[in-house]
Amino acid sequence: MNVCRWLVAVGLFSLVSTSALAQDATPAPGALVVSELILSKTADTTAPVTSITRADGSVFVTVRVANPARVATSIKVSIEAPGAAPSAGARELAIPAQARYRTVARFPARRPAGHYRVVVRDAAGAELSALEFDITE
Repeated sequence: MNVCRWLVAVGLFSLVSTSALAQDATPAPGALVVSELILSKTADTTAPVTSITRADGSVFVTVRVANPARVATSIKVSIEAPGAAPSAGARELAIPAQARYRTVARFPARRPAGHYRVVVRDAAGAELSALEFDITE
């Protein structure tokens, strides 16, 4: 009898734990969601890249967001070295009150050669999406 109670308790605990984990990973209802993040050398998103040279001159970041709440807000897009604090050179981009939106941020490729991340944050500063890439000489 005690074995049955123990198995039921363990089963309920694992069910509750799994539900809590799934809820933590799910965005809040109505929250912005980045549906696509593309890095390119030009504003043309048909040629995505994972590496940019300093000679390319610019880094273009195309961001597609879902805005289910349809509330006007903004996002911040920045280029950061992994493990570094958020960049002061972030671009703030307006997101209008519509269900889906596409916007582009442009950055100079003058950074030192190395490994970087493009990071998209909501207006409150929470990270929505990130993409890693390299800048070469």
